[in-house]
Amino acid sequence: MAQEEPPITAAEIRKRAHELWERNHRPDGLDIEFWVMAERGLRAERQARQRQQKA
Repeated sequence: MAQEEPPITAAEIRKRAHELWERNHRPDGLDIEFWVMAERGLRAERQARQRQQKA
């Protein structure tokens, strides 16, 4: 049985959002958009890992 992962933390999202912001040439005023993209990406990666573990 696959072990459940802990919830995604704000620190993880913040780090990913910062990475995305830097990769996109540090645009102003898109804080929320990068936060949402980061959170969605982390959730998608986690779901993919969980599906892989079940297979």
